[in-house]
Amino acid sequence: MSLSRKQLIKAMAAGTTAAVGLSPGIANASVGRGRIIECDVCVIGGGASGTYTAMRLRELGRDVLVVERTDRLGGHTETYRDPVTGRTAEVGLLIWRDLPIVRDFFDKLDVPVEISAGQQEPPKFADFRTGRLIDYQYPPNTVMSAYLRIRRKYPFLEAGFDLPDPVPSELLMPFREFAAKHNLGSLVPFVFRALDGFGNLLDLPTLYIMKGLDIDGTSRIIKGNSFLATKARNNGGLYEKATAHLGDAVLFGAELTGVAREDGGVTLRAATPQGEHTIRAKQIVFTAPPVPGNLAPFDLDDTERALFGRFRSTFFYTGLLRLPGVPDNLMVQNATAEPPFHTPAMPVTYFIEPSGVTGLHKVKYGSTVALTHAQVRARVLADIRRLVAAGTLPRTTVELETLKSHSPYALTVSRDDIADGFYRRLYSLQGRNRTFYNGAAFQTHDSSLLWQFTERLLPRLEQVGRRLGPR
Repeated sequence: MSLSRKQLIKAMAAGTTAAVGLSPGIANASVGRGRIIECDVCVIGGGASGTYTAMRLRELGRDVLVVERTDRLGGHTETYRDPVTGRTAEVGLLIWRDLPIVRDFFDKLDVPVEISAGQQEPPKFADFRTGRLIDYQYPPNTVMSAYLRIRRKYPFLEAGFDLPDPVPSELLMPFREFAAKHNLGSLVPFVFRALDGFGNLLDLPTLYIMKGLDIDGTSRIIKGNSFLATKARNNGGLYEKATAHLGDAVLFGAELTGVAREDGGVTLRAATPQGEHTIRAKQIVFTAPPVPGNLAPFDLDDTERALFGRFRSTFFYTGLLRLPGVPDNLMVQNATAEPPFHTPAMPVTYFIEPSGVTGLHKVKYGSTVALTHAQVRARVLADIRRLVAAGTLPRTTVELETLKSHSPYALTVSRDDIADGFYRRLYSLQGRNRTFYNGAAFQTHDSSLLWQFTERLLPRLEQVGRRLGPR
């Protein structure tokens, strides 16, 4: 039997004691092996959006608690230390845009950055089904510039999904139709590389390709060398510094078991290795992907349930291959010889590329259905062995050193949902039931742009917080 939010909050509060204030900062008291924690804002998810949101709210004087399921902050930003060489390689995010908001955030945490040199050698293209090379190369910048001229017609996409009504028909087109209409077929393999993890690109509404290849990002690609990386070649170091800065305002290894939102406040239950904690907050900022598994503990109302139920996601995996003897500067992208798009079907190994560490290459794998790590591992290794057998890669031993899942990834809805005002209704959820939303589903898969989105969200969150008054 389902409970109302009021019934749920009463059940969750039963048997607990009042929190003891520890001013300034988060108030907490022991309850068995767990605690009661009081804060102004509970941030759910400690990825790029959640970490930045928590840091900024702290600067604004709010008491914040981050609830993070894993044992670290950073989400898709993850650094691997190679036990063979002692050097670091990025399993996740590689670069950030060279924007003032990015440099300011790194400066605050005392993490030096520099302009990224990017990929130096042009990629080779091979059909991973056979392992053999194919005759293809990325299009010249004139093709990218042609796309950019079209993309400039839709500047409103830079800030998020604040779409006009009616939605321009071109944004609703399947990308294959858009590319054919504008003679951009030769651009598709580049999009396949740039938007790895997005699944069946050719069938997606063009809106999502234009969100991923925005005006600023496309301009930077054409100009070159306008992205940032950490000088220490340790992108995860940013979030290590953030962890130290936030201190006990982060609850690691925390699995939400119940969330009840009432007029008087929010009560959350979180299971941790130290016991189950009760969190009492004025507001929530939800930054995890809004999919059923992540939302299961929430007391969703009918509107929330209907909207979040429209999302479809892809499944995305990233790892490092140990390939001794393979040139460290070699990148091989999966492609087909068939024009006009040269794009392999899902599920697929996207490419292998240099990791910056001798003997290690980065690999990406994508699927439209969930796969186990064992399945992904077997398929990636089979693809690489075919490349070796065909002579595309030199003879080498093949070992998948590490594999991470970034699933669920690339949340999208159908063209009919977009035309029917889905994103207008989604954005109207901001502040509803004391909950705000941040993350890729509300903007895009780009940390730099998510931080900008957070800055636009903060004033409204603060305005509602002041109106709510003390908890």
